[in-house]
Amino acid sequence: MNIETLKYFQYIAKYKNITQAAKHLYVSQSTLSRHIMALENELGVKLFERDNKTVTLTEAGRMLYQDSDSFINHMDSLLKNVTTAGRGHSGIIKMTAPNSLFHTLSRIVTQTQEEYPSIRFFVESYEFSEIPLAVKYNMYHIGVTYDYALFEHETLDYVPIDTDEFSIIYSCKFQKEDVKSTLTNILSSVPYVYPTYVSPAFLPQMLASLQEMTGHKIHTMMEVNTSDSLLLNVSLGLGFGLLPNSWVKLLGPDNDMMHIAPPGINTRTDIIAICRKVNRTQLTDTVFQLLAKGIS
Repeated sequence: MNIETLKYFQYIAKYKNITQAAKHLYVSQSTLSRHIMALENELGVKLFERDNKTVTLTEAGRMLYQDSDSFINHMDSLLKNVTTAGRGHSGIIKMTAPNSLFHTLSRIVTQTQEEYPSIRFFVESYEFSEIPLAVKYNMYHIGVTYDYALFEHETLDYVPIDTDEFSIIYSCKFQKEDVKSTLTNILSSVPYVYPTYVSPAFLPQMLASLQEMTGHKIHTMMEVNTSDSLLLNVSLGLGFGLLPNSWVKLLGPDNDMMHIAPPGINTRTDIIAICRKVNRTQLTDTVFQLLAKGIS
């Protein structure tokens, strides 16, 4: 199967008419028919039902049409990477990071392109805890995430590129006149909400410190699936949570949440760039080595 034949298939499926598809693609009807017959023979299935005027997709054809865009995009990306592999500092880097690390990511992209103008970036947002696996399985060349997300790193290289600290986030309805009263009100009213992924190492110490300071035990802990779910529960006054300040900055002034630094606890965490240790391209290595030198 080649991309040209797959694109022919897409346009026939779109127009439901070989004549119209041929006009759009500036090829003959016989050329289209020949390519589709070859594709059906290769796959061993019938892709279209034909009559005198129109063609309609079979069940197998609908399945192929549904996933054809992602396949073409993947093949286009693969071919571009192959053709630029021997050109030195040029080509496409696929990178991922959580939305909260936009400013860190912006500095990476800006500095890299200043030094290597021919490098282009394809960037997608990803849940920060899943980024190491996404890089491990080669979905992305480089990932940017928080250090405590990297609990299995035997196959990954990583380098610190920035730092962050954590804040306790809570509904504004629990706000009191001072920090101790506010924390006491929170702990005596609602559970601690946490996502399912791995938590920072200082979390037990922080929770113990809060309980000692306020004289209240955390009787309930509520697990949710994502950081967004954590924020939703906190904004509704259903619990309190802990998030990096880079997340907190995304909240903006017009929301129902407030934040406070955990008293007496060092909540510093590193923001890291990660990539695979083996089978990485020269281009990936170029960008990763640049990150290892430090971004300003």
